[in-house]
This record gives sequence, C-alpha cells and structure tokens, in this order.
Amino acid sequence: MKLFFIGLFIVLGSTCAISQSAFNGFFVQVSGGYGTTTPDSKGGSGAAVIGGKSIPFTFVTDHDTHNDFMGTATLGYTFSISKKFLLGVGAEFTKNSGSWTTITTTNNYNVKTEDEYRILHSYDFFLSPAYAIDENKLVSAKFGYARSLTDNEITGTASADHQTGGYIAGVGYKQIIKGRCYGLAEVEYFRTANQTYDNSGVSVNGYPFTSTLKISSHSFRFQVGLGFLIKGKMLTTK
Repeated sequence: MKLFFIGLFIVLGSTCAISQSAFNGFFVQVSGGYGTTTPDSKGGSGAAVIGGKSIPFTFVTDHDTHNDFMGTATLGYTFSISKKFLLGVGAEFTKNSGSWTTITTTNNYNVKTEDEYRILHSYDFFLSPAYAIDENKLVSAKFGYARSLTDNEITGTASADHQTGGYIAGVGYKQIIKGRCYGLAEVEYFRTANQTYDNSGVSVNGYPFTSTLKISSHSFRFQVGLGFLIKGKMLTTK
C-alpha cells in the first residue's frame, strides 16, 4: 500500500504547478457512512468446576462479519509543503451504531456457545499527506494511531468493555462546494490489536467457569460528509 501511494504522488507531481490550495489551515468536518467489522481469535482456554474439581478446557472460535453504520467528527490542520503537496494532522472520533457480530466457541468437549463482539466507538490521531489536483480539489492518504472501546458478551458472564489500541489507514477526496465549505469521501481500513478478555460465570450446562480469550478485529469503512475551512484562502468553484 505504501508503494502505491508513493507511485501515485510521483505521477501526479509531474503535472504543471498551480496556485495555492484552498485547503491550507484549520478545518472541521463531519461524515457518516457504512462499514464492516470482522473479529479474529485463535481461541483460548479456561477451567470449569465440576463435582468440586477444576477441569481445564481449551476452545476454538469461528467468526461472522457484521455490518455497521457510523458517524465521525474530525478536527485538523493542513499546511503546504509545496504548491502541489500538503500535509494534514488531526484527530477524529467515530461512533458506531453498535451492531453485534457472533463468535461461535467450541471447546474440546464439543460444547458450543455463541458469544457477541462489537466496536462501540473509536478515536484516532493521524497524518494525512495530500496532493492538490487544483485550487479546489484534493486527494489524500491517512495513517494514524487509533483506540477503540470494544464490547464482548460471553454466554453466562457479564458484558466486558475494553479499550483497545490499533491503527487506521485510508484514502480520501475533498472538493470545495462554495466559499469555505467542502464535500468529502473517504475509504478507511481500521485494525485493532489483540485484547485479552478474562471471563467468569456459569456455562450453558450449569457449571461455574473461568476463561481467557484474545480478540482482534479489522474493519473497512466508507464515509461521505461535509467540512468547513476555519482558516485559509476563501475560494469558490467555477
């Protein structure tokens, strides 16, 4: 992916120089869209108390992909490196609608349970190298550090929320609509790192148990929205 962006910038950079981009300065934007999330786990282990004895077990998992709606608020600043190239920095908060995805757990005694996983919200800090197509149009990449609040609901236990680290990468397009207002479209890939969930409760067959499970996830997002340039050259489309 990095080689793709480098090649893209080299090709675009060979075009003639233009006047200063409208996108210099502070900006705020809101967007909304649609995405998918797929959890990933290599299983885990635990122990159940049966007849006063602790019986260890291991388990494997199978995962579904779920669809989710989301909205994002972003604040940032873009400055020029040259007449064609810019660099943005910013922070954003994304709220997910909270759809659940199913994780099917099967232990070595062939006992199956259906557990649930979801991302409630996330925030990230990013760098965004960009190329000005002309004064009013901009294409960009995005790379950043992200954290999310995830929720894991294991059968027979209380819901467990965790803060999980990760990263975000994406590409986007912006175009001035009128004055300081612009429209935008973004495609992003969001990855969470492994998070350990320690659970305890009563199993589906009535035995007290404890277990440990590590879950990561990856998401694809597509969003469109509107932004406003707080500070910068005011331009209008022709």
